[in-house]
Amino acid sequence: MSSPQRNWELTLYEQQRTPQEVITDPEVEIATSPSGMLSDFKCPVCLGLLKNTMTTECLHRFCQDCIVKALRTGNKECPTCRTKLKSKRSLRPDYTFDMLIAKLFPETLTQERPASPGASTSRDDRGGEASGSSSGASASSRRFTI
Repeated sequence: MSSPQRNWELTLYEQQRTPQEVITDPEVEIATSPSGMLSDFKCPVCLGLLKNTMTTECLHRFCQDCIVKALRTGNKECPTCRTKLKSKRSLRPDYTFDMLIAKLFPETLTQERPASPGASTSRDDRGGEASGSSSGASASSRRFTI
């Protein structure tokens, strides 16, 4: 069997646009605002910052409480793409994603921590973004090295 041949044609935009140079220098820093990336770290169920991130078989991420509650309602499918989920046991914790959120949004950790100095600060104490809060830290830009 022969594979079908494809004719790739450039769109008018692709023909007219100026090619951009790829940044490969490790010393180059790019300033970005955390609020611009915030949507990538929000739970699609509660719309807050992911807390105790769980990943489904279809690789969508949710807060642990949100996905467990969604599965408990009897609807055994992914809230994002409606792929059937076998059970709660098919969910996997995503500790790496939790660490990434902690590094990118440290102000959310300090907002949710208990005020008493002797209180423990475990992974469960990390909270979502409070709606309506507008701290200056979230609006500031940060530098990330690629």
